[in-house]
Amino acid sequence: MQLTSQNSVATPVNWKDGQDCIIVPSVSDADAKAKFPKGFRAVEPYLRITPQPNK
Repeated sequence: MQLTSQNSVATPVNWKDGQDCIIVPSVSDADAKAKFPKGFRAVEPYLRITPQPNK
């Protein structure tokens, strides 16, 4: 829950610390590029995956 509130990411079921996270849909692509310097991968326009932000 802290990752979601602090970094605008969600974690899938059975997620383990250090695994990739999902960028919440309310973050635009432009904001995501600025907020996630490690980059992100867009599987669908609404499903973007990024490395865990605080690692």
